[in-house]
Amino acid sequence: MAASNTVSSSKVDDGELDPLWQNLDWAIGHILIMGWDGTEVTPQIRSLIEDHHLGSIILTAKNLKSAQQTARLVQELQTIAKNAGHPQPLLIALDQENGGVNSLFDEDYVCQFPSAMGIAAAGRAELAYEVTKATATEISACGVNLMLGPVLDVLNNARYQPLGVRATGDDPQEVSIYGLAALRGIRDAGMASCGKHFPSYGNLDFLGSNLDVPIITQTLEELSLSALVPFRNAITSGKLDAMFVGGCGISNPSMNVSHACLSDQVVDDLLRDELGFKGVAISECLEMEALSHDLGVQNGVVMAVEAGCDLVLLCRAYDVQLEAIKGLKLGYENGIITKERIFTSLKRVLKLKSTCTSWSKALNPPGTSLLSQLHPAHLALSRRAYDQSITVVRDKEKLLPLSNSMHPGEELLLLTPLVKPLPASSMTKSLLEAKNSFPATPSNHDTWAHQARERGAIMSGEGVFREFGKNLARYRNEKLLHTSYTANGVRPVHENLINRASCIIIVTADANRNLYQAGFTKHVDMMCAMHRSRGNKKQLIVVAVSSPYDFAMDKSIGTYICTFDFTENAMSALVRVLVGEIDPPVGSMPGTLRKSKKVLKSRQHWLVEEYDRPRDIKGLNALLRAVHRATAPDLDFLKSTSASSFELNVSNIKEAHFVVRNSSTQALYGFAATYTVGGVGILGAIFVDPGKRNVSVGRSLHRRALKSLTQQRGIKKIQLGTAFPGVFLGIPSNLELSTVKEWFGCSGWDTQFPRRLTNMAIKDLGSWFVPEGLLQSIQRTNISFDLIHGLENADSVLLHVHANASPEVLELYRHALSDSKSCGIVRAKDPSGSLIGSVIICRQNSGLVTHMPPLMSHVDDVAGIIAPIVPPTPQSALVLQGLALMGVRQCKSHKAARAMLSWAVDEATEQLLAMGFEVVQVFEELTCSPDMPRFSFARLVFMHTVASVELLPSVHQFLRIIQSSPLVRQRLALLASTPRPISCHDPTDDTSPTHDAGLRRASGLIHSLSELESLFGSQQLHPSRLVVTLDKTDSRIVWPPPRDPPPAMTSQQILFAETIAGMKKAFKRKAYESDSDSEVEGYSNRGNKLKKRARFARQGQLAPTQGPSAYKETVEFAGTLRAIIHRNPPLLDEDGYEIDSDDDDERVEEANLSSANLNPYANVRLEQILAPLTASTDLPTHPTLSKPFVSKTLTDLVSQSCELMRRENKSLWRIRHLWTALCGDGTWMPCGLMVEPDDVTLYTEDHVARHLESLARADVREQNGDTSRHGHADGGNDGGNAESVRRSGEVSMSTSGSGQSKQEAMAVLKETNGQQTPCEAGEKTKNGDGESDDVNSKSAKEPRREGFGTDDGVISRQDVLLRVEVNEPTDQTMKDVDPSADATSPPRTGGDTVSSRASEGSSEQQAFIHPIFAMPASARPDRNLGLPEPEAEDIRRLLSHFIQKQEEICRGATRLHHGLLRAERLRKDVLHWSKAEAHCGPNRDLSDGEDWYDRAEWGLTEDLKKGQDEEEEDTATAGKKTRNRR
Repeated sequence: MAASNTVSSSKVDDGELDPLWQNLDWAIGHILIMGWDGTEVTPQIRSLIEDHHLGSIILTAKNLKSAQQTARLVQELQTIAKNAGHPQPLLIALDQENGGVNSLFDEDYVCQFPSAMGIAAAGRAELAYEVTKATATEISACGVNLMLGPVLDVLNNARYQPLGVRATGDDPQEVSIYGLAALRGIRDAGMASCGKHFPSYGNLDFLGSNLDVPIITQTLEELSLSALVPFRNAITSGKLDAMFVGGCGISNPSMNVSHACLSDQVVDDLLRDELGFKGVAISECLEMEALSHDLGVQNGVVMAVEAGCDLVLLCRAYDVQLEAIKGLKLGYENGIITKERIFTSLKRVLKLKSTCTSWSKALNPPGTSLLSQLHPAHLALSRRAYDQSITVVRDKEKLLPLSNSMHPGEELLLLTPLVKPLPASSMTKSLLEAKNSFPATPSNHDTWAHQARERGAIMSGEGVFREFGKNLARYRNEKLLHTSYTANGVRPVHENLINRASCIIIVTADANRNLYQAGFTKHVDMMCAMHRSRGNKKQLIVVAVSSPYDFAMDKSIGTYICTFDFTENAMSALVRVLVGEIDPPVGSMPGTLRKSKKVLKSRQHWLVEEYDRPRDIKGLNALLRAVHRATAPDLDFLKSTSASSFELNVSNIKEAHFVVRNSSTQALYGFAATYTVGGVGILGAIFVDPGKRNVSVGRSLHRRALKSLTQQRGIKKIQLGTAFPGVFLGIPSNLELSTVKEWFGCSGWDTQFPRRLTNMAIKDLGSWFVPEGLLQSIQRTNISFDLIHGLENADSVLLHVHANASPEVLELYRHALSDSKSCGIVRAKDPSGSLIGSVIICRQNSGLVTHMPPLMSHVDDVAGIIAPIVPPTPQSALVLQGLALMGVRQCKSHKAARAMLSWAVDEATEQLLAMGFEVVQVFEELTCSPDMPRFSFARLVFMHTVASVELLPSVHQFLRIIQSSPLVRQRLALLASTPRPISCHDPTDDTSPTHDAGLRRASGLIHSLSELESLFGSQQLHPSRLVVTLDKTDSRIVWPPPRDPPPAMTSQQILFAETIAGMKKAFKRKAYESDSDSEVEGYSNRGNKLKKRARFARQGQLAPTQGPSAYKETVEFAGTLRAIIHRNPPLLDEDGYEIDSDDDDERVEEANLSSANLNPYANVRLEQILAPLTASTDLPTHPTLSKPFVSKTLTDLVSQSCELMRRENKSLWRIRHLWTALCGDGTWMPCGLMVEPDDVTLYTEDHVARHLESLARADVREQNGDTSRHGHADGGNDGGNAESVRRSGEVSMSTSGSGQSKQEAMAVLKETNGQQTPCEAGEKTKNGDGESDDVNSKSAKEPRREGFGTDDGVISRQDVLLRVEVNEPTDQTMKDVDPSADATSPPRTGGDTVSSRASEGSSEQQAFIHPIFAMPASARPDRNLGLPEPEAEDIRRLLSHFIQKQEEICRGATRLHHGLLRAERLRKDVLHWSKAEAHCGPNRDLSDGEDWYDRAEWGLTEDLKKGQDEEEEDTATAGKKTRNRR
């Protein structure tokens, strides 16, 4: 039936239809959407389009191979429809959700993007728009016009739903936001969209069988509040063109439906009437087993159309599709389906087609021409999206990046589950191509190899993550172990690999539905904990590559990462996160889990008690063991630490230790040790039970310890770390414990300039020797050393230590001197006898061992070299080395096996490393003065009844902060009591304070010091000289007095004035600050709304390169219109009033300095950054463009790449030499191996003549054999011929070659020997039983050398290629013939007179080698190097593969070096040209004929001096004139 080419959309809207549609076949064909299996148009799908007028096609991954093939396939389908008379093009639908659900994959043209949940993890709805638009644009270029997406389901039960990462999350509002963004992207790409899966697949109840339909048990009210919210919002937006109605059941008090897509309650009532959807409703595929077994396809399609579905989906089975068409016709004939119902759906479908396609567009898809232009931008978008989606849910142990937690040489283990490759991925594509490349009738071997490859790559799942493991190993440049795990649990191979590795990465994929993965992960976690308890380093990282809910709530997994899919792009982004290339990762858990993380945990306050030895000693020892297990092997010295290590019992040192304990179980949760000596308060140790971290135990101990220290009288400074006892000299600077330093920094300590203390050791004193030249250097400087014991001789030493060390070190020396039996002091003196250095020497098991845990060992004897004190002098390095040398000698004399040096300060470590010491542990000691501590704002340190508060540099600012904060106004009340006196004075002046009544009433604001501490304890402010002390009887404020003190006012006036000023500032500055501890670190506002300067993170981020502009305001600068990123904050004076530009300069400058703290762009110099390059001569001095040209970074990279290239080549040649040896070759052979005792025969015998004679005899034998054969063939007497041969007794020699060569050989033999050939000489045997000829007799009598037989292919030096055989020989002949020839020659029978060895020996006789050139058996190297043959062969194969890979690495390193070298040369040339341009040419300081040189490049400090022509000088000695040129 002919049809018009187009149908106007206006007719469709008005309800008018073309007469063509009155034909029921055409109408039914256009309310069906069908598919097929195959990558080409089949007769079945052609028949559906031409004969049954099918109007909609769904494509799946089984139809598509590449973008080009897809475009051709769609074009062919549209051409068939056009020729068949279709009024409008076909509706081509495709599932392209990204992540793990993609129907089209082409790595050359179509990009892979994260799943919907991965996009939500990135935290930007705009990213969802960009990704969906890019995806829709790509598939639209291939001819697709209907995109089956986005997924609008809400995961109400996220853990156990198969929908998984296809959905955005479990928050209806968040799903709505990202769904609307996706709809905008599809609409802007010119395609139609289809939301799915209505009413929801987010909370299904599965009954277990594939014949049972999953059921929704929520009521309509519950669905309306959660699952239906995204669908309602999408319908309201007007951008949703179609709706995919699911096939699930609904069971609740108000509705009982077996299949949602077959129910008018769901489609017509809920979707159409209640939600107001006017678009096309598409049913679930009716080929599913549950529907076909329950209802049948014919009944199903009729019910779907009757329920209100406009397109009924049937995916692939042709017979089922024909049955569906027949069912619709029967439904119409039976009156179940009316024509009006069919026409209603037809109008909706035609309207949808008119909005998304046309014949010109359908018949000419852009294809790869457009995709090739879009691909680079989409690749960049894909990488950015995946990088932002990777989510680190937890990293308690700070294992990321791996470079911070793993040492070089440590092995990494990767354990992956059994998963199949994603349908649309490069691995599946390669496997299918490999499968299709096999011949139609493969051999048995091909079949076996193909099955093994498919089974190994798809079923085992290792292939999915194999490339991820390779990339990770390549990035780390370290060894990586990789194996898979199954439902069989932890096998012995897993245990062995876990024992080897230092860090284990376990990959899980939907562990909540594949419970064996969860069990395996928990088992490995338990094994790692057991290893850590034994002191072994075992780190565990769990990566969820599908559902992020596998271990999201399991806090026992310390490091947990989510990727949301396991495509190649996601695994590459995961590698970048693991190695630190993406640091920090910005992804976050979607939905409610993201919101829950925003809730700040309230800080707990733990009861801190004083340490009681009888009560707490057992608990403290248990706590030390727990900390050691958790930190091993980084804090290995804790293994020998006990409670007694912290108990000094020294009269000059005051101790106070504190614990947080469980009063019921007597277990200790934390311990802090403090010491006070010589005006120094020391926090000697603080540690917390690993199971009780992150709950403020350490903070409570820290606060109590500081309080105790500052209560002591005469404290001049506070110190973190102590040398006596020597447990913690400071903060351990291990890589794994870097968070400890951050913790102390957040607690107020100044961590920028620590004092570095290093424990070092010589682990084997027996093999240690004095460095060359050290003794001579000491002797040249006349430094002398002596050893003293006891306090009676120690006055000079104690004075020396008192002057050059801290007070606790002085007490350490006193304690060592008091133990004269096991400790002594080595003194260093200069030539004048002055003391210039000292060190403590202690024997094994001395009294100091208790307080110096590194000196204790249960394996061998350890002697100590403790606390070297060397004041800074020009000879201090040599003095330190001399003291260490004397200490080592004393340790050796004490028969110690090991020497421990505790400690070396800062750079002294390098001097001791040169002597052979090794670093054992590094600490960082912190010191803080009480006058200027860097403690946090409003940290209260109680002194009996007095509290000291460190505040801002101004009392007014402190009071304004209290007054202007709404939170403080709610929590603090104004005291009505009598004002307390306040006095102010300058801390640099000790005179009596001056009274300032103006500040008297201000103290009344402080209601509760403890409350004030809890309010402001977390705020970080700058230190100052201001000290406020408050007392019940007296309040004193110490601060820099103002130059102009304010006039006296009443207390209420001051209160009102300060309150008004604070409110003005608070309103004008728009609350830049907040109550959060930390500042914004990322570029996103997500998760940063309550942090300091969150406004800058929201408004200050740079706009994307594509998309709408983020900045609306612009300003003209340097002739260019530029966007305003941020406006400077208003300038306010001290009282909160705004300053005008015409105010005095000093006032404006003060306001600028004050506002700079609130302006993140204060240090940005736009005039320098945006300064144009006006001339090439300005390049060397340009403020920004000169950076890459004057920087030496590229030069350093060139040298590093050169070193890398040399190192890789060195490794290659080392392996090549080993491989050469294993191949039986040698790079060098001693001449002595080629000499043997009987080599004299090589010169006394003519082996060439023997060889030629053997050729001649072979010729004679061949002639006789030819005669016999001819006689036998002619029917002659065969026996007579044989008998004649036996009578002759002739011995023949096997040979090969032409007869001419044999004749020439006989001629040469005749000339050489001067006698006849055997043919001319006749027979030489007597009656057939005589002896053979002389040559053979001689050859038979010569002994053969062992190992030179011919069976193994080795050639004999005496009998080269000689093969002697006899035609039915006699016994005497057998004795004269070479045994090797007889052993291999079969007996001759009948008339066969030709040797059977002739053909075999031909190749050997052609390659005649003189024995002098043959290698003796003893000279041949053992190619297996003593290894078994199979093992040696495996090693040869592995080395060959390694050499190939290493050669590739070497070539890459060479290319890298050459590229960097070329870039360095270009940099130098451009810089040189720009500098030279400034000095050459007209109007320059050099003329055109003079050369310019770069003084910095030549290394000159001043310019070269030019010579002066014709300069003459009189020489006094010669009396003549000479011309000298300078």
